Amino acid sequence: MSAGGLAWMGASLVAAGLLALALSRPFFIEKISVFGLEFKFEAPIAYHGDRRVKLLGLILFLFGGAVSAVAGYRTAFPSQWPTSFSDVATAEIQLAEVDDIMTVAINDHPVGQAKYGAAPSWIDIKPFLHKGANKIEVIIQNGRYGGCGGSVALRLNGLENPSFKWAWSRQENQLPGVVCFAQTKTVNLE
Repeated sequence: MSAGGLAWMGASLVAAGLLALALSRPFFIEKISVFGLEFKFEAPIAYHGDRRVKLLGLILFLFGGAVSAVAGYRTAFPSQWPTSFSDVATAEIQLAEVDDIMTVAINDHPVGQAKYGAAPSWIDIKPFLHKGANKIEVIIQNGRYGGCGGSVALRLNGLENPSFKWAWSRQENQLPGVVCFAQTKTVNLE
């Protein structure tokens, strides 16, 4: 089950537990008027209702809280970014915010090119990776207009890592065809 599904299940169990606890107690209603505004309060009376309903409510509340906590933990701390080549099932790269032409090569193999306004979605790069140091080369060229830039993100096994997101931008006018950025990054996979 996904973390989102666990979170909903946990929240539902907490709500059911609170409802069962609430139904096991009678309520009193208090009305208070302050500066002409009327406030209505509902609060439980100290009452020993059906103990089975209370116990069920308490169990649902505690179990739902535990499920929600697990869902929150799974959401906050996804699976680890793989460091071993044998642990990499999928590897993708994304070219985005391209201004004007971006070319990417992995270990000297061209894997993708994007032009202004037409960046591809994620590109499969697994066939170009190997054990050890993997070289990612990004070249950004200016087209017929001003600024120059783009960004690249790497995703292994469906997980993005902020350390492997790079962006470049240069707003001043560049001559057409000029290479604005040529950068090489390395990703080590043992």
